[in-house]
Amino acid sequence: MGSQAPTSPVREEEPVPTRRRQPGQDAPNYSLWRGKFSIELHHGGFFCGLGSNRCYLEEKVDWFDDCAAKTWSQMSIDYMLNTCGYPSSSMEHVYWLQPGKTLADGLNFVIFQRHAKEMADASKLVKNLVLYVDHVHLLKTQAIADDVVFTCSPLPKVVSPVSPLNERKKRNTGSDDAIAGEGSGSDTDLFDSDYDMEDDEQGSDDDDFQNAVDDDVEDEMIKQELKEGVWADAPIEDEELQLPVDEDGYII
Repeated sequence: MGSQAPTSPVREEEPVPTRRRQPGQDAPNYSLWRGKFSIELHHGGFFCGLGSNRCYLEEKVDWFDDCAAKTWSQMSIDYMLNTCGYPSSSMEHVYWLQPGKTLADGLNFVIFQRHAKEMADASKLVKNLVLYVDHVHLLKTQAIADDVVFTCSPLPKVVSPVSPLNERKKRNTGSDDAIAGEGSGSDTDLFDSDYDMEDDEQGSDDDDFQNAVDDDVEDEMIKQELKEGVWADAPIEDEELQLPVDEDGYII
């Protein structure tokens, strides 16, 4: 029997090293079947603003070409960060901007166990994937602050103070109609008299006074005191205040 050539052990495919694009160099034209793509890395800046106003200021942009979807891994991102002078992705927060979205709603914190396959699948159609580096971890701080705000219990409703006068009106009338007339100048709760008040169209306050007071009735007590000269004989210390009286003692 002939000797059989020994078979070499199967070697796992090593990650294909990516290539940093030089300034002024054109982007490669990838074929759809090649399974390669480029990374547009925004770094050296910082996020600013919230929602639709979010932006990345004072940034630097580098492109890395010939990234392979089959070998796309955490090592690829670490290589890009080290090339730009930063530590590995374990120290830096890297966000993937999903194709077709904006900084307001499309940033995903890169967790390779979750996003490696998603990024590889996206590279089949989109040949330029965009990454952002959050050096100061601002987005994580904002996310924690949002969680604290939205998990707080709602504030209790504030009870508006009610005037005791309005409450008395409601009890007397059985409705809120009496409150609607507040400030119009008339208030039945403040009216206190033994006589019925007439409407403004029928008479005035002077007419009510004339109807309620009898001018023909004399005060017998005052008349008797005047007759007895009580007021005239009352001692007054100031002589200038003495009123002149007649022979019968009556005040002239």
